[in-house]
Amino acid sequence: MTYITALYPEIFLSIAIFIQLVWNIQQVIKISKNNFPIVDVEAFYQTLFILFCTIILVWDTKIESFDPALLLIISKGTQTYKLFFLSACLFILPLVFRGFVAENLNFYEYFVLLSIYIFGSLFLFSANNLLVVFLALEIQAFVLYTLTCFNRESAFGSEAALKYFISGAFSTGFFLLGCVFIYASIGSLDFTVLNSVLIWPFDDKFKFLEALLLAGILLINFTLLFKISSAPFHSWAADVYDGAPLASTVIFSILPKIAILGFFIKWISVCAPVWYTFKNIFLFLSILTVVIGTFSALAQKRVKRLLVFSSIGQVGFMVACLGSVSLNTLTALIFFIFIYVLTSTLIWGHLSLFYFFKQQAEMIFPGVHLNSIFLTDLSNLVKRNRFWSFSFALAFMSLAGLPPLIGFLSKALILFSLVSESNIMEIPILLMLMALFSTYYYIRVVRLIIFEPEVNHKLKTVSSYACNRLDLDYTILSFITVFLLISFFYPTPFLLVGQYIVTVLI
Repeated sequence: MTYITALYPEIFLSIAIFIQLVWNIQQVIKISKNNFPIVDVEAFYQTLFILFCTIILVWDTKIESFDPALLLIISKGTQTYKLFFLSACLFILPLVFRGFVAENLNFYEYFVLLSIYIFGSLFLFSANNLLVVFLALEIQAFVLYTLTCFNRESAFGSEAALKYFISGAFSTGFFLLGCVFIYASIGSLDFTVLNSVLIWPFDDKFKFLEALLLAGILLINFTLLFKISSAPFHSWAADVYDGAPLASTVIFSILPKIAILGFFIKWISVCAPVWYTFKNIFLFLSILTVVIGTFSALAQKRVKRLLVFSSIGQVGFMVACLGSVSLNTLTALIFFIFIYVLTSTLIWGHLSLFYFFKQQAEMIFPGVHLNSIFLTDLSNLVKRNRFWSFSFALAFMSLAGLPPLIGFLSKALILFSLVSESNIMEIPILLMLMALFSTYYYIRVVRLIIFEPEVNHKLKTVSSYACNRLDLDYTILSFITVFLLISFFYPTPFLLVGQYIVTVLI
């Protein structure tokens, strides 16, 4: 009974998803006399309420026993990271809804699918067996495939979903092959058994089994790197992020990175005795990811694609931390994820609001038509909306890692931890040089917003219309803007939280 009570949040979430789906189907049937029933607002508030209740249940979960033989383990570490993940979901949900409304998707199933993704992520954090991990990853993957092509009228969305599905099928094959290698080596897929076997060295007669085991772990690592769009598994990201609806792109750029990297830390603790074997691989892939993300972003003219390759470059810093089992390095990783989530929420939140206000302005001012945001559309934005331009520019400067903003501190901590933990000085130096190169396209956006003469007049009406609005979305963006300004001087509480998360996860 104690074990069941620890799973109350997952049980509640699964029942709530079922009730939400049945209830909304019933509502659609009741109002089917209308040609296009609108239930998206109700579905949004339902999801908001369900998330809030799930957070309370996770917070109130009592950890009274621990059985390493179970498929799912509810520990203090998983409980803490679940709170972090659910809080991030609750934080970005209003901004996702703005993008959802702006593109006239109007399908309540969208929020049901988002809840299913969250459900899969909660099981991923609690997994103690590779079969459970596989099921959780597949739940996440099928939701993301559907969210990519949710706009039925978009040919680009359908093409992006097909590319994502094919790429994801290959990554699933790698994961299953890795599971086969591990099971063939030790006869189990349980994390506790795997960790116990790895502690003891293999006899010379069974070195081939050790090689097979390491190959299986490496294949699983490659699958997880695919999920966070690390090079050389990044080729799907640009087309998928660009072809998906804006609301889905916000989800893709934030939630999978929190979920997969959180599980990665747990996976590192399981394979800790042999993790040094993969250290150089992670360091090499981190450099490759940063180089590809940086130089690909230089040629982009649309804001959305620029942010996609920017996120790939940011993932390179995260991957550099994955090659270490050090407390300091993994703490720097958690801190970096936390800052990345807030900064990305600020940028994508602005884009979601822009598309929403564009839709409102089109109803009032005929002739305002803008299907995509180019960098030149942001020129001289400061004269039309000072708050919008200030917070937008601040977010890009934080991503660039310019002091005195918290983005600088998050990158500096990763570089310092790599220098202290690694004998390879070339890796931190190369990462630092790539960070300097990346400042070009970040500063370019700031220059366009503040100093560049106005080139495109299509934004003028939209941004002016947005000036007089104040709601939950602006409150969230204002909070993040203030946080980016002051957290550089008071980072200690967030570093302590990150250190606590790593300590309880490992």
